[in-house]
Amino acid sequence: MANTLSYCQALEKLSGQNVPRRAWLIRTIAAELERLYNHIGDTGNMCAGVGFAPVISMGSRLKEILLRCNEAIAGNRFLRGLIVPGGVKYDLTESLCTELTVALTKVENEYNDIVQIIAEQDGFLNRAKTTGIISKNVALDLALVGVGARASGVDCDCRRDLPYGLYAELPFNVITKTDGDVYARLQVRMGEVAESITLIRKALKLLQQDDSQLHCGELAYKTLTGSWGISESARGSNLHWLMLDADGCIERLFIRSASYPNWPALTIAVQGDIIPDFPLINKSFELCYACLDR
Repeated sequence: MANTLSYCQALEKLSGQNVPRRAWLIRTIAAELERLYNHIGDTGNMCAGVGFAPVISMGSRLKEILLRCNEAIAGNRFLRGLIVPGGVKYDLTESLCTELTVALTKVENEYNDIVQIIAEQDGFLNRAKTTGIISKNVALDLALVGVGARASGVDCDCRRDLPYGLYAELPFNVITKTDGDVYARLQVRMGEVAESITLIRKALKLLQQDDSQLHCGELAYKTLTGSWGISESARGSNLHWLMLDADGCIERLFIRSASYPNWPALTIAVQGDIIPDFPLINKSFELCYACLDR
């Protein structure tokens, strides 16, 4: 979803055409759903790093609820094909909005239970706190993004710093922590789960009041010199730079995923920690191998 959103923004800037408001509302809902199911799934995955079985199962079950919402919205569990250049392919009907609202309440309540369970589990906290530390200076030197940066005290989020779509109209809190350890990265995710749920609810409310189109029509490119699009993925800012040739075909496409600047931090974070903590530290960043194989 984040890659598609960044790519489509680059195309749309080349055309100079405005995406309809309703389409941006649906894009925002989908983007926050992607963040939501990733953060909730990663909460369980981090606990898997130390064999904390109850939260592994609870996180997986809540992620499954959200994936089924995705399927109802886009026809597949990972929201593929929903965002297209110039808008979105599918509308969100009133019944789908209601279904999503009910699911969000269930997910919110049960995720709060997970947060409480983790807060009371001394064994897990002992493993997560002061483990895999990345200082603010290191985060800045490596230009970290997303959870990895914000957990080390770097206040960055391109939804706010380089606002796109309707994020300027949908205020939210950028969650930051300063300890830079595994637990700080988990706390950032916990805070962002609450923020994403709030953003989705705001967008759903605005969607009910909007009757604009889902697509701006065929894109007519005014320039081929190059443009860029950016989005804040679950892992951090995702940048696409695009240039077309004289026939309107792709001549160059540069992709810098959020995982790219964060991978070097992992080699620093593991220094000085015991080998059994590697899975826990690795999961606290939850980076993508495939995003670098380009």
